[in-house]
Amino acid sequence: MFRNSRMAVATFAMAMLVTVSMTRAGVLDQVPGESLFVIKVTSIKATSDKLAKFSTDLGVAAFAPPLSDPLGFIREQGGIKAGTNDTGDLAFAYIDPAITGGDPDKSFVVLIPVSDYAAFIGNFADAKTEGLISEFTPAGTPEALFAAQWGEHAAVSQNKQIVGMKPTGMKVNGVSAKELGKDMVFLANFKTIRAKLQPLLAEGRGEINKNIEEELGKEAELAKFGPTIKLAVDRLLDVADTFLRDAEASTIAINFVPEGLNISVVAEFTQGSYLGDIAAGSKNSTQSFTAGLPAGKYLMFGGYEGDPALTAKVIDDVIAPVIAELKKTGGKEADAISNMYGDFMDYVKAVKGQSVGLFAPQGEVGQAALLQAINVYTGDAAAMKAAYFKLMEGQDDLMAAFGMPADQMKYTITKGAKTIEGVAFDQIKGDFKLDAAGPEAEQMMKFLYGPEGMNFYVAELGADKLIQAFGVDDATIASAIKAAKDGSDPLAAVPGVKAVTAQLPANKSGAFYIPIDEVVTTGLGVAKQFGFGMNVQMQPDLPPLAFSTGTEGTAIRIDAHAPTQLISQLIAAGFQIAMQAQGGGERKGGGPGGL
Repeated sequence: MFRNSRMAVATFAMAMLVTVSMTRAGVLDQVPGESLFVIKVTSIKATSDKLAKFSTDLGVAAFAPPLSDPLGFIREQGGIKAGTNDTGDLAFAYIDPAITGGDPDKSFVVLIPVSDYAAFIGNFADAKTEGLISEFTPAGTPEALFAAQWGEHAAVSQNKQIVGMKPTGMKVNGVSAKELGKDMVFLANFKTIRAKLQPLLAEGRGEINKNIEEELGKEAELAKFGPTIKLAVDRLLDVADTFLRDAEASTIAINFVPEGLNISVVAEFTQGSYLGDIAAGSKNSTQSFTAGLPAGKYLMFGGYEGDPALTAKVIDDVIAPVIAELKKTGGKEADAISNMYGDFMDYVKAVKGQSVGLFAPQGEVGQAALLQAINVYTGDAAAMKAAYFKLMEGQDDLMAAFGMPADQMKYTITKGAKTIEGVAFDQIKGDFKLDAAGPEAEQMMKFLYGPEGMNFYVAELGADKLIQAFGVDDATIASAIKAAKDGSDPLAAVPGVKAVTAQLPANKSGAFYIPIDEVVTTGLGVAKQFGFGMNVQMQPDLPPLAFSTGTEGTAIRIDAHAPTQLISQLIAAGFQIAMQAQGGGERKGGGPGGL
């Protein structure tokens, strides 16, 4: 696509500044309705300026000068001096190749906003116009480009057939239309995607079923599970088909803000459809999602809140038919799997929410666990605990049902194993026999879980909370008990966490945070213990990456915020790591960004 063409590359680069915005003078009104996807930049000069500031704030513009003025660089490379409208929106549309001659490399059109179309064509000295279509070959370009005026835009493509089309426009409504107002957006047009992919999915379903039949014919022991296996695969394909059927549009939007980079992924479904009803029936919250977690250094923390009945319905709709088919098979294997599924569903129906914290490990590898976590669940505490223990015990039954040695993996439950702050904790100990896997596997288990192996501690905190801890000491558990009982929220008050939370939607179903500085520090610390030391430092207490999940109308969305300060430090750390790697060893000096 745009092969060997300076003009084409420049035009495509301008398109890739994109955002899909609500169409003021309406670039989407000029986009062919047959487009599979569209990339759109809102107000090309404003977006270019935002990108330039972001690049300068990160320090990367010093290494890549074009980023200090992306639009100016594109103009220079493309030889475009006159006729464009810098306040207009630009779009790149990829059209179904089946209706544009079959060449996927030439099935695109770029819509460049113009103030004077004739002046725009005049930028190219060799331009020839026949009827409504102009042809020109930018300097150093082996292939010609074709252009025509579509409304307030110049439609430019390598495919003459495309610029000769009469654009029907694309209509976007609801949440997707709001997303189109952001700086850079990718829009998937499911009206055309659905028509193209559903027949392929149906064809693939037949091929997959044929392959399953052939494989089952080779494995006599699996033959009795044939109907169940085929139905399970069929249900997975049904999930994909349901998404294609119900989806109206999907967007990935980028917004440059003074604090950093905001990214949102939205899938919007038709009102009244299965997935549309699921989204509309889901509930958001304005709460913090970190309440109950103690203060400390974390690799990841956050939480979610949901509707247990709705969650159970979605899972059951997909899996329950498979379990029903499995029960027809009979035998201990079917009983073990169906029993575990029942226990799992009991657990799902009892859980309303969770706060989870994965701590940055302290101590030497092998002497302290790498995996150290506290989980605080809300819901029916007694039902959660009962179902959780049944799931652990059910794994032993499952292994026995399939003829696996009973001592290979076993969970032992000890009631009242320890009492902390007046709370009695039950212990779940996992015993694994890894002789066949060699000493390396056993050593890895010690790295992950510490010298005492896998130990989980679980306790009810009143009727509506369940606390689970593993890999942490009693003092950490005690602080978690106090935080969970009080409902205190020290993490939400941390300045960096507070700042990134402000960039997420106020209404959401979950929020998660990744303190990258702690992740990098921990990773380098572990590497150093294995003899791969690097003298890399990062500013302490950097704001974390932040993510949220939620629904809006009939749309499901994921939002993320990456702070400029954090990205800048990561780039600087990357430079220093690269410098030390080239030097062949640890260096004592600093690096870019003061590291």
